[in-house]
Amino acid sequence: MLFIRHVICLAADYRNEAEVGAALTDAFRTGLVKREDLFITTKLWNSDHGHVLEACKDSLKKLQLDYLDLYLVHFPVATKHTGVGTTDSALDEDGVLEIDTSISLETTWHAMEDLVSKGLVRSIGIRCAGSPNDHALIFHSFNMIALFWCLFNLGINGGMHLYL
Repeated sequence: MLFIRHVICLAADYRNEAEVGAALTDAFRTGLVKREDLFITTKLWNSDHGHVLEACKDSLKKLQLDYLDLYLVHFPVATKHTGVGTTDSALDEDGVLEIDTSISLETTWHAMEDLVSKGLVRSIGIRCAGSPNDHALIFHSFNMIALFWCLFNLGINGGMHLYL
């Protein structure tokens, strides 16, 4: 019987990728687990929508991996860039989050697709896709065989999670 273990709760914003990467490297080295037995997911932070490739490579470096099984857009809203690998939120003089309207979700999504083409990521998705426009983008972007909708924390974040 085949068992796949899923490493969860990874994201640049959780600031746990380097620690998990060290633990994974040790587990692989000692034979505790094989890489192919794990399904590893992490997320692109809001301020990195315009720097998808660099952010993915930063996560891979911290995790000490060659590829991710699933890379998610953490939230489908781009914010002002604060530096790859940093998750500080840029606030304006009134303390309001600075949204970067020059980067569309479609642009981010196409950059995520490029990660799959480059072999850095096997699957992509949007963690919190709440609007019909988010769903339309995904249907438009793929000639899909299947789409799995994972309803998670619906009452907390009001979102629907799409994984492809």
